[in-house]
Amino acid sequence: MDLTLNFGNCPLSLRVTNHFKVDYLTKNWKPPDPFHPCQHIKGQWARGVYTVVQGKPHAGEIVSLELER
Repeated sequence: MDLTLNFGNCPLSLRVTNHFKVDYLTKNWKPPDPFHPCQHIKGQWARGVYTVVQGKPHAGEIVSLELER
């Protein structure tokens, strides 16, 4: 899963190779069962945690996403 955040002229590219290893947290929304991240989180507000990586085409690896509707 690739995620790009745009801060004006400064995009931040994040990636995770296995989206089942990401911790998904929700406040006011219950994810459907079965949960498919690429389908169900599109267009939602999210707060994320990532680790910085060096020497790769992306800036970091996604660790967790807190989702809100």
